Amino acid sequence: MMSRNGDIEIHVMDEKIRFLKLKLTEKKRQIELSLKMLPMKNALDADLVVLQIQYSQCKDRIKSLEKHFADPEGKDRRRALEGKDPSLPELFKKIEAVT
Repeated sequence: MMSRNGDIEIHVMDEKIRFLKLKLTEKKRQIELSLKMLPMKNALDADLVVLQIQYSQCKDRIKSLEKHFADPEGKDRRRALEGKDPSLPELFKKIEAVT
């Protein structure tokens, strides 16, 4: 009886060892994969910094343009359109032609 119980305990321990070896193998695989991805991550981090700088520059440019065009006293706020305005009779003729 003790021999059978000992065999069962040994079998249980062997199963635990096998399971832990599988977990160890999986963790090693994940570490290797992470190490392979590290150069790519560094390059992406560098790209992220460049894009953040560009985003900040764009926001600053938008603020300056809003400030420039929101000023009611600014010279460049309005511009003259080319062409001539039609007279009232010409406008009436166009309206009648449409309707």
